[in-house]
Amino acid sequence: DYYLDVARIFCDLAACDCVELCICEGLRYFLCCEFVRSPRRLVNTRILAARKIENDCLVPDMPEDPLLQMVLEEVTGKGSGTMVPRMTSKGVFWTNDAGRLMTLPAKRRDPAKKARYRFKEGYGSLVVAPVAANGECIGSMILRSRKRGFFNSRKIGSIENAVSSLQIALAYYMTRDGLRERVKELTCLYTIARYADQRGRSLGDVMERIVESLPPAWQFPDVAAARITLNNHVY
Repeated sequence: DYYLDVARIFCDLAACDCVELCICEGLRYFLCCEFVRSPRRLVNTRILAARKIENDCLVPDMPEDPLLQMVLEEVTGKGSGTMVPRMTSKGVFWTNDAGRLMTLPAKRRDPAKKARYRFKEGYGSLVVAPVAANGECIGSMILRSRKRGFFNSRKIGSIENAVSSLQIALAYYMTRDGLRERVKELTCLYTIARYADQRGRSLGDVMERIVESLPPAWQFPDVAAARITLNNHVY
């Protein structure tokens, strides 16, 4: 809900048609929250696999759109900008003609070989900005407009300033969230130790109580489950 609110706020701020916020969750996937401006204001949340690039940075895997994938690797992966042109000093990519074919290096290791790419989505203008927290890039924000020529240097500067404010808020949010997760883990460990130390209880009763204490310690307890197998007994 927090990420969806952020996407909605940026959509209103930039007056664009769509904002997608992709934030890395762990080492395997990105949580992407999309807000689309329409009469009904559509929202969408999806999970994307994480892809590790050469400098060990993680980027969301979007094989259906090779050009967007390349831009994400440059923006999120702190690239030099040599693979993708039109990047600002703060590492933000933007174009006012997203439907135009772009001639770019086909491979990072062999920039001499060229290939032609076009963004898959049917939008006229596009911005891709890196999102960092606590000095580490944790994702990206994609802003789209159906109009060609929609963005300009002033709007890009405003977006960069807003992203900087977002990064401060995210650092606080993630620190608070991290502390909450540590409290849950410590509570679980304390509960297990307390049950294991109780005399007079059967092994089966102790194991059942330990199993019940495990899901609440996970990040998403509503979809978590636990099972312990000991001496061919399942709890």
